[in-house]
Amino acid sequence: MVDWKAKERIEKGYIKALKAVSKQMNIAIGNSDNPDVILRRLKQLTTQKTYQEFCEKLALTMTTQINNGLNSTWRQAAAKSSKGQDIYKSLKDLIKAGDIGWQFALKVYQNAEDIRTVPLKIAQDMTELVQQRTMEGVRASDIAKELKAKIPENSKARAETIARTEVSRTQSALVRARAESLGIKCYIWRTSKDSRVRHAHDVMDGVVVFWNDPPSPEALVGEKHTYGRYHAGEIFNCRCYAEPVVDVRFIKFPCKVYSQGSITRISSLKEFQKIAA
Repeated sequence: MVDWKAKERIEKGYIKALKAVSKQMNIAIGNSDNPDVILRRLKQLTTQKTYQEFCEKLALTMTTQINNGLNSTWRQAAAKSSKGQDIYKSLKDLIKAGDIGWQFALKVYQNAEDIRTVPLKIAQDMTELVQQRTMEGVRASDIAKELKAKIPENSKARAETIARTEVSRTQSALVRARAESLGIKCYIWRTSKDSRVRHAHDVMDGVVVFWNDPPSPEALVGEKHTYGRYHAGEIFNCRCYAEPVVDVRFIKFPCKVYSQGSITRISSLKEFQKIAA
C-alpha cells in the first residue's frame, strides 16, 4: 500500500526550524525595557531583508522536502498501477519539465509570508495587553518584562500551528498539481484515524472526491459554521490527506463518492465511470 500521508518528521523538523523565529525576535527586541519600543521593533523586523530571506529559506526547505518525498511516492504508486509504465513515463517527463513549478513557487511564497508575519501578529496581540497594563498603572519596565516572557510562548504556539497547517496544505497542493498534470481526476479522502479527527472530516474518510468538485464537510454534517469548500489537508490544523486514484483498481466497491453537494454509495465500476465521465 502506498502511503500518501505527509511525513511526521517533516512537520517536526519544521516546528524545530521555526523556533529560530523566536530567536530573531529576541535579537530585534534587544535589552529594551520600553514596551512601545518592543512592539515597534517586532513590527519593523518583518520588513528587514535579512529576516525575509531567513523566512524564505525555511519555507523553501520544507516545500522541497515534501516535493522530494512525493516524487518517490508517485513512483511507488505508478509501479502498482496496471498502467504503471505509461504513468511512470509521464511522471518522469513531468518532473523533468518542472510541471508543478508554479505551485511549488506559490507554496514557498505563502509559507514564507506566514512565517514573516509572526512578529507582526504577536505585536498586534500584545498591544492590547500593553494598553491594559498601562491603565492598571503597571510600570513600563514591568510591562516589558511580561512581554518578553509571553513572546516565546506565543511564538511557539504559532510555530506549531503553522507547521501543522502548512505541511498538510503544501502536500495537498503539490499532490493535486501533479495529479491533474497526469490526468488523474479524483482522490480518496483519508484521515489520521485518531480521536482528534473532527466529526465533519471523519464522515469524509474513505470518500472519493473529484478535484474539480471540492466538498464542504461541515455543511454535509449540518454544522452551522462552515469553512467553505476545500480538499483534504487544505484547512487549518487539518491532518487529512489526499490519496490520488492512480488506477481505478485501487477503489474497492461498493464505495462512497462525493458529487455535487452529497455523498453517494456507488456499487460498481460501471456506475462510478458514469459519474467520472
